[in-house]
Amino acid sequence: MGNFRGKKKRKVHLSRKITAPMILLAFLQVLIFVVILVLSGEFSYLKKFSYNSVSEKAENRKSYVENMFNQTAVYTNDSVKEVQGIVSSVLSSMHRPAASITNDRSLSKDIISETAGSLLSLLRKASVNDVFIILNSDGMLDGDGKINRMGLYIRDMDVKDNDTSENADLLLEMGSSQVSRELGLSLDYEWSLYADVTDEEQFDFYYKTLENSMENTSKSISQLGIWTGLSRISDTAQQSIKYTVPLISDDGFVYGVMGVGFLEKTVQNSIPSNDFMNENACYILAAECDDGSFRQIMHTGSAYGRLIKDQEILYRGNEDKYSMYDFEDSTRTACIGSIQYLNLYKSGSPYKDTHWVLIAVADKSGVLEMNITLMRVFVISLCCTLAVSIALSFVVSGIINMPVKKMVSAIEESRENKEQVSFSSSGIVEIDELAESIVSLQESITSSASSVSKIISMTGAGIGVFMYDIPAQSVFLGESFIRMFAVDESREGDATVSLKSFWMLLKEIDPSDTIRNSRVFSDINPADDISDTMTISFSDRKDDEVKWIQFNMYRNSVSVMGIAQDITRSVLEKNRIEYERDYDMTTSLPNRRAFYHKLHELFLNHDRLKKAACFMFDLDNLKYVNDTYGHDYGDAYLKAAANAFRSIESENVMTARLSGDEFIVFCYGFDSDYEIYGIRDRLQEGDVVQANQMLG
Repeated sequence: MGNFRGKKKRKVHLSRKITAPMILLAFLQVLIFVVILVLSGEFSYLKKFSYNSVSEKAENRKSYVENMFNQTAVYTNDSVKEVQGIVSSVLSSMHRPAASITNDRSLSKDIISETAGSLLSLLRKASVNDVFIILNSDGMLDGDGKINRMGLYIRDMDVKDNDTSENADLLLEMGSSQVSRELGLSLDYEWSLYADVTDEEQFDFYYKTLENSMENTSKSISQLGIWTGLSRISDTAQQSIKYTVPLISDDGFVYGVMGVGFLEKTVQNSIPSNDFMNENACYILAAECDDGSFRQIMHTGSAYGRLIKDQEILYRGNEDKYSMYDFEDSTRTACIGSIQYLNLYKSGSPYKDTHWVLIAVADKSGVLEMNITLMRVFVISLCCTLAVSIALSFVVSGIINMPVKKMVSAIEESRENKEQVSFSSSGIVEIDELAESIVSLQESITSSASSVSKIISMTGAGIGVFMYDIPAQSVFLGESFIRMFAVDESREGDATVSLKSFWMLLKEIDPSDTIRNSRVFSDINPADDISDTMTISFSDRKDDEVKWIQFNMYRNSVSVMGIAQDITRSVLEKNRIEYERDYDMTTSLPNRRAFYHKLHELFLNHDRLKKAACFMFDLDNLKYVNDTYGHDYGDAYLKAAANAFRSIESENVMTARLSGDEFIVFCYGFDSDYEIYGIRDRLQEGDVVQANQMLG
């Protein structure tokens, strides 16, 4: 069995060495745990835990709602700046002051049309239900005892279902039907042309925003935004919580408001009552009154009707040592609650003293019932832990003992006549046998390591390995690395080359020295280990095809280890997917998505637009051609038209196919109208019309 040094110990089986201490340890752990809990009074904290379960859930939900509201405010403030820029451009182009909006219906209509796209973009980006703009018409449209204002109000009933291709999921609540047609919006059954703001309570978001912006002219846009409770824009429309910001011209004139809204169901989804394990709790979103009471805005949970009295105001009682409040004056049963304040306004806001809160109200007896349940679970858990620990001690002993015996037996059977290494006796039969087997295993590890590079090469997985020995200034190249870059096709197996030769190889496949300039090579004496990942492309010597290789490198104090992986297939697949995403397959013209994406970029940098124009076309008789001659002729018709449009493309002219027979041409960046007239003339008299007449 081998030679052992030192005094021999009494040998016992491994299973006994493992099982006895594990069983003893299990009993000792349970005993110590119970004693500590009893002496330290930890059982008394179970009640605190029950209360904390309510307050912690309320705090987590408060953070979620607060983040949702604040993120929405940021998106809205950014969009307001964009809209104000558009309005400023419209006013400037017409040489009109902002005050003329209040009495010029045509100007107001143009402003609404120009800003509709920005409102739609905000609706999608912020994932809100409502987005709106209401201009201060100042009596221009009033009549029959009604106060009317021009504007635009778009609603998305389900923010999770975004059909962005055709806007089929959106409804126009208020605004021009022309805008509805332009944006592909459906008119709601209660659609109206103007906003009837006669009811000041329902349109508190409009009047309060205008009033406070006029009183706080020195405040920024982000400071003047205000959150208001549930309100509706018509008698039967669904209510929504709104965030509203004033629209202010460069000269300080307030010409309207813009904002977003969340339907009640959307906010309720953010504070679900199923946070709690039973039906004895609910959430309430409320606004704090001056006397410290709370005016309810909305609530969730079926328990609300059983817990809260039928009243709008909620009164809190005393705070206990667990930071919980009682609401006995406002509840039907003894209840406790956690009050979490939402931070919605910045310090400079005129609304900084306005506070919204999220309140979690729970039946007091139901919360303490959890305490009793936890005590029972705790006792059962201790018993189960002890039983499982004893059972596992036997299972683990068998699991460890049996594989060790099998491993020793297998190693001894395959052991060769090699030099032995001496081990001191461990006193355990199985471990001593394992020590004897390790001697033979050590020698086989060395030969196994040398085969790694060969195995990688044989897999054909497009992976090559290399290692730079910093002290020796040499580089080991695996066989797969040599084959990947066709270094020496006559060579078989691995190779070790000088650092200079390695640089020469990299220069051939990486003329820009991307890899050589990596910090794993360029840092002379890095303080810590360094890793880096880089991708290069090069032309394969064999077939001149371009390949993309990804280098993953790691450097320590003595070496740089690297893996080169051929990612050509994934890169080509990505390029193909991006092309199919942005180009129409029939005509090879940009599709609707690519066109609007480019258009959005241009409007974000509107200085590039200068003089611009948009031409829209549809092909005559395309359906007739398809039905009469077949879709092959229809496709030929589309391709001929696409070639005609493509003939006028330039740096300042974009063309695209929007849908079936619809094409669009957008000209921009011209210094004068006459240059655009030239494009128009080519469209009217050139190849485009001829192709349409010939094939149509």
